[in-house]
Amino acid sequence: MALAVPMARLKSMVLRNVRYMFMDEIIINTRAGEKYLPGDEHFLIKEIYTTYNRESPRPIKILGAGNPYSVYCPLFSGLGVDSSKLKPGAFVVGPDYVIECFQTPPELKAQILERNPMYQFDDSYKRYAFGGESINDQNIRLHKTEPRQFKLK
Repeated sequence: MALAVPMARLKSMVLRNVRYMFMDEIIINTRAGEKYLPGDEHFLIKEIYTTYNRESPRPIKILGAGNPYSVYCPLFSGLGVDSSKLKPGAFVVGPDYVIECFQTPPELKAQILERNPMYQFDDSYKRYAFGGESINDQNIRLHKTEPRQFKLK
């Protein structure tokens, strides 16, 4: 189900015995013009979780997948994930989350390079696709706290 539909519609449905919620593309590509939902996406996820968890015999597990376009996503932010730990190959564990920053094995990388010539021309794409680098963040200065004289946009 899409998070973009009205919340009243999502909350009026009854689903029993839900075990998992799967979200694909939890990290969007802002370079391609994609945008997160207006408002608080993490709040929407919590609302849906709470609604369906009532009818489930055990807590629902949320699984998410996404390409490492950026270290920011509303779900990570809402969970308080320290984005400085999201590096290629990292396995980040928090009180109620686990994040695996997958890194392409050398054998698979060699096979892809052999079959797809597009990787030969663009180093930044190779760094993103094989190295797990957050290429959309490369020109953004990241700070743990808001610097003086700055405003969040």
